[in-house]
Amino acid sequence: MLKKLTTFGLLFGSLLFVASAHGQAHPTATAISKLQLGGGFSYATTDYGRKANKGMTFYGDYDIGVHWGGEAEYHYTSISTPTGVSENSFLVGPRFIVGNHGFKLYGKGMIGLGRISYPPARVRETDFIFAAGGGVEYLLGDHITLRPIDFEYQRWSFQTGLTPKVVTIGAAYRF
Repeated sequence: MLKKLTTFGLLFGSLLFVASAHGQAHPTATAISKLQLGGGFSYATTDYGRKANKGMTFYGDYDIGVHWGGEAEYHYTSISTPTGVSENSFLVGPRFIVGNHGFKLYGKGMIGLGRISYPPARVRETDFIFAAGGGVEYLLGDHITLRPIDFEYQRWSFQTGLTPKVVTIGAAYRF
């Protein structure tokens, strides 16, 4: 009889402590994909003149899983054009992400269109662009992403042969 009471007591005692044991694993992923929309200040070195163009960039990222995503961006570097020549571009392409705990490094390869406009008669030309780049993102809380640096090397088509480099600093809102 004592053996049965001891067994029953141990079983009952172990059931009392199940809730406080935290035996359930935390979820390993909270979302399959993430969308963020943002913007920032851009500084673009061009192939003409000694001064760089300044402007804005608007971008959207859609990350699928932990390491892959896509990015679309519009560089409007025509706010300050010391030589009067402006270059604007719209690019889209995949990105690869390393790190996922508040700090991310990413690389990207993109294609798109670029528009150059130059004086005196405001001649405009649209070209095809290839671009490669990367950057750093820092997550602040659940919804804000800081982008302290984003670098991009562009290669415009053979018509103009331009090779601008664009650096962007910005922030985004994550949905």
